Amino acid sequence: MATVALDLTTRRKGIMFSELPGNSQDITIPTSITPARAVVYRPAGQDPRPPVHVNFHGGGFVMRGVRLDDPLCRYLAAEAGAVVVNVDYAVAPQHPFPAPTRQAFEVVRWVAEHGAQHGWDGTRLTLGGQSAGGALAAAVARQALEQGGPPIALQVLHYPPLDLVTPTKDKRSVIAKPMLRPWMGEVFDNAYAPDPGMRADRLVSPAHPADTADLTGIAPALVITPEYDRLHAEGGRYAQRLRKAGALAEHHDVPRADHAHDMNNADKARQSYAMIARHLRQRTASTTGQAYGEGMAGQRRCGHCGKTLRVTARADAIYCGPACRAAAARWHRHFEEGLRVHSALASGRKEQVARRCPQCGRWFVPGFEHRRDAVYDSRACRTAAYRARCRACVTPPRTGPGDV
Repeated sequence: MATVALDLTTRRKGIMFSELPGNSQDITIPTSITPARAVVYRPAGQDPRPPVHVNFHGGGFVMRGVRLDDPLCRYLAAEAGAVVVNVDYAVAPQHPFPAPTRQAFEVVRWVAEHGAQHGWDGTRLTLGGQSAGGALAAAVARQALEQGGPPIALQVLHYPPLDLVTPTKDKRSVIAKPMLRPWMGEVFDNAYAPDPGMRADRLVSPAHPADTADLTGIAPALVITPEYDRLHAEGGRYAQRLRKAGALAEHHDVPRADHAHDMNNADKARQSYAMIARHLRQRTASTTGQAYGEGMAGQRRCGHCGKTLRVTARADAIYCGPACRAAAARWHRHFEEGLRVHSALASGRKEQVARRCPQCGRWFVPGFEHRRDAVYDSRACRTAAYRARCRACVTPPRTGPGDV
């Protein structure tokens, strides 16, 4: 796997689109999984608050290759006039599903909420990714649909794996030796979703027939499928599903191209990237406004669910009602507790935040995944301990009236 990543990096670094500027900076985005590093590419235009595009790189869910997409990000910043946030997300096997999908959604929500501080317009938000990154982009769009925001103008799904239920060896290509080998799919799938039962989850396999939920209202999508790719069929199935939901911006088949066709072919890369840039410009040009959760009364959005606040809302209102305010408070408490626990564990101070279960011996974090006064790791441990204590008790025999 390391050889594959090194080879791709070597072929791409400093070769494609060297004429395009690379005005970039590193930032760190806090999430409840682990802080996510991201590279921010800024356009050279005069727009003080340009639209923002969040990119998730490929790599089979297991390779950290944020620089692999440097040519794509420079191209989109220059040609689409958008700030591009290229995310170095948590990968398997250290962080298997659902951690990457949850972190990706939190990153996108953070980008939507912090545009004013970082110089982009969070209301003109798009996202996308290639290969595994495209799958994460689809998962983020699905979570945004289910949770009511943040609003996403476009999702770009570039040769994504959208059906992990079907083994890679059963996915056919029109050529004899496609790039994706069966052993690659087996390694990627086992690392990302080690439990086969989780591979049918809607955030893992939205193109599998088991997922039949209504997708009406999901962000419009640009789906790009190379002709020779083993993932071509599942990409086409998901495009048809989005079309039925009225959410397909375009489904483009790349002729005579395989998976990762843009990695070593500058001409095909330029054609695909130009199409993506055109869609980004179209989807973000017509709307301007305040950052997510900001603006004037009647034009602001709820900081939790993303719905537009009523005209009668107070000038200092942030949420649309008590339910959203309470839910946001719970989420922030959980988020802050997660950062505290992660910091303590990373610095070797496990005893300060964790407790060892006296029954099974496992470490757990009171107040984070358990109650603050929890003694045992699970209900099963507590029950087993109580039963053992009862068996150890010596109950004195009962005496009757005639006993001496």
